[in-house]
Amino acid sequence: MTDDMETRLAAAMRLRAEHEVDAYSLLDGALTRGRERARRRQLGTAFGAAGVAAATAAVLAASSLGLGGGSAQPGASGSAVDTDLARGASAPTGSPPVRGSYPLPAVPARSGTQGAAARPDLVGTDPTTLHFGVRPLALPVAGAQWQVMDAVESVDFAMTSGTGAPGHVSVSVARGAAPDPVRSAAMATSTPRSIDRPVQVGGRTATLTITTSGEYVERIVRWAPVDGVGAVVNAVMVSESELLEVAGAVRFDSASGCRVPVRLGALPAGAHLAECSMFLPGVAGQPVTSSVVLTGPGGAVSVQTDAPVAAPQPTASTVPTPLAHGLGGAWMDGGDYLIVSGVDRVWVSVSAAGSYGRDAIGLVAGGLAAAGDPANPGSWPVDPTK
Repeated sequence: MTDDMETRLAAAMRLRAEHEVDAYSLLDGALTRGRERARRRQLGTAFGAAGVAAATAAVLAASSLGLGGGSAQPGASGSAVDTDLARGASAPTGSPPVRGSYPLPAVPARSGTQGAAARPDLVGTDPTTLHFGVRPLALPVAGAQWQVMDAVESVDFAMTSGTGAPGHVSVSVARGAAPDPVRSAAMATSTPRSIDRPVQVGGRTATLTITTSGEYVERIVRWAPVDGVGAVVNAVMVSESELLEVAGAVRFDSASGCRVPVRLGALPAGAHLAECSMFLPGVAGQPVTSSVVLTGPGGAVSVQTDAPVAAPQPTASTVPTPLAHGLGGAWMDGGDYLIVSGVDRVWVSVSAAGSYGRDAIGLVAGGLAAAGDPANPGSWPVDPTK
């Protein structure tokens, strides 16, 4: 497990001890970090997956030891998650939750922009805009990661199933047909059995697929909520009726924005904003994690933020580096990425891959500037590059 993962997992556990937060929030945090690590690994920055697996195992162990499992309260508020978490036999189960109205932590509304119902042609075209939302759900939810990547808009979140087991739900929307979620290693290396049958979602015919492989169960519903737009809802450790409830709660009449609490005043030659991700824990005292990816000819730069936070503290492994505009930085993991200091109440890391190296990291980091109130995502810039 990396030092960064250990630190964040420990911090989440401390927060659980201080607040009425169930284990699903902790699980969301570990999985969200895992997705960021996976993305950076795709960019070539060599962040190992072993730490993510260990963190996930630690979260489930913590849940079974009683660090979570209490039923969430109505109104309380992830990363496509590997369906290894669908293991029903070994997963911890708490008390059945109280059904009610549980809103997902939501990204800021995007005024003046229409949803997929009115503008299906815009879905997936702007990394700062999501053209769908989710109405309050009948079962408790914890955390939500909203993302636009590779022309797909998505949200991932933890949800307590009707049995009290920790489940996970992923919603993806795209022009044409939304892609299926990535299968777990167990599903990919076995011979799973799948059954398809028609169901109804929002008055439209959908296809429900139930796939089993030993103790693993995966449920996916696919439909076209709007002509020219495909939607997929994937759930693990969630029943068929609960999955269909989530699908029915997906709305397409509004738009919202993915944001980061900084402006990017300097971009590498030929780079443009290509992806955005925003994780809202929905728990008082926990920072919002956002990230953007800039891509250009043969390379990419990733900027990740946590806000609001106290000033980052240097460690023995850091190498101080002066940056422009009074900012400072510290190279981590042998120079794979840069932690930036001097941005008010915002933790920032910058990494790069391909044709963009340390010079591009320094350029982007030196051009950073705080934007909006770190504690209020609604005040963050709609487009950090403008």
